[in-house]
Amino acid sequence: MKNLNIIFAASECSPFAKTGGMADVIPALSKELSYLGHNVYIFLPFYKNLYNFKNIEIINTNITSNISIGTDFKQAFYYHTKLPETNVQIILIKNDEYFFRDSLYTFQGKDYSDNFDRFLFFCKAIINFILIKELKIDIIHCNDWQTAFIPFLLKLSYKNEFLLNNTKTIFTIHNFSYQGIFEINNYYKLNLPWEYFTSDKFEYYGKINLLKSALVFSDIITTVSPTYRNELLISKDEISKGLTYFLQMREKDFYGILNGVDYSIWNPEIDKYLIANYSAKNLTGKKLCKKDLLKITNLKGFEKPLFIMISRLVNMKGLDILIDSLDTILSFKLNFVLLGDGAPDIEKKLKDYSDKYKNFKLFLKFDDELAHKMYAGGDFLIMPSKSEPCGLNQLYALKYGTIPIVHSTGGLSDTIIDYFKDYKNGTGFAFYNYSSKNLIDIIEKCVILYQNKNEINKIIKRAMKQDFSWENSAKKYLELYYKILS
Repeated sequence: MKNLNIIFAASECSPFAKTGGMADVIPALSKELSYLGHNVYIFLPFYKNLYNFKNIEIINTNITSNISIGTDFKQAFYYHTKLPETNVQIILIKNDEYFFRDSLYTFQGKDYSDNFDRFLFFCKAIINFILIKELKIDIIHCNDWQTAFIPFLLKLSYKNEFLLNNTKTIFTIHNFSYQGIFEINNYYKLNLPWEYFTSDKFEYYGKINLLKSALVFSDIITTVSPTYRNELLISKDEISKGLTYFLQMREKDFYGILNGVDYSIWNPEIDKYLIANYSAKNLTGKKLCKKDLLKITNLKGFEKPLFIMISRLVNMKGLDILIDSLDTILSFKLNFVLLGDGAPDIEKKLKDYSDKYKNFKLFLKFDDELAHKMYAGGDFLIMPSKSEPCGLNQLYALKYGTIPIVHSTGGLSDTIIDYFKDYKNGTGFAFYNYSSKNLIDIIEKCVILYQNKNEINKIIKRAMKQDFSWENSAKKYLELYYKILS
């Protein structure tokens, strides 16, 4: 089979911009496809933080393009770099009016009022670059609502562009909770006839739903785990927000492919952030990492189990039942470190608990180095998500021998073998009914089991031997690419 020219269109890509797991998926999958011989581009907005990058050379291509947003025109400037230590090309789309901001999507907890304009601009700028450079692109792989403009732009706005006739789109849902819903007064900016503003295309309860349009116009739809796919196909409005019907209509074109882990970054044997490296064969370094994390957090009691949580602080990640449980959990003989940021009201409640309890340390920020140290130094990872498309944190934790405690949903069901259901093969712990009581019960069981060091070490070693590398997942994506091109 021929080598493909593939574009990843994404609003996040580590190490350039990150708020969630998608930022880790994009570079890891791109890198794996590049290793397999394919020509891969990543298109990303040129955000404000990129002005501070010192170790990565960013080159001005001197290419510009005028982008129509309704009757207005905005100018795109294109910059070039590479994904570190790969042949993956990165094209950065610069417009300071849209992207020179402190946050990617929000200000003081609220979405930017012009997010529709910002990402319509981004998507049109990608297509214009293809046309200017006369690139023959086989696949444009779109990710979440910020790039959901692209499938319908190719099918409708650019349908007469000969260069794009054979270009296919694949749309990956990383989190169905974020759909890109906007007021109807934005529709004119698409420069499309009103005949497309119908319930089978863009219209959604009198508003525009961009993710819905991608379900209609993309050639293939994927999401990031088999179980999450199945949940979406039968889900009630709480998860799908009324779009279950459209997924069911595209069921034969809808696939669940589990995310992987880039073990060149997430690996305790080589992790540059750790005070000591270690492996499943020799866990001495993990003990040193725990001591280091206790020192960093000023927590006392090496003999107590150390629980960690790294998360966006929103209720979908289980923060509602966690907060309701904290008084009880923190009364157990344990230490707890939580890293993340998110909803201001949740941050405030957690801050109150961190002020109240000496065995609870809270870091309201995103800190990649601290995250690595937490995965290495923790004994248990708490991941009580109400809904979880795939989850990467539990996969990182497995590799670092930090045993996951999860609510059995989505990708958490696909990746964690519950010890209490399968003692011989268990790699973590699961609770099955979403409630504070069940979360408290499973944590209490883990505190008790922690005293059985022999059994805990067996679970740790099984966890660390799990393989969720990208190789298999990348090959599944390639099968889909070839399928829609045939």
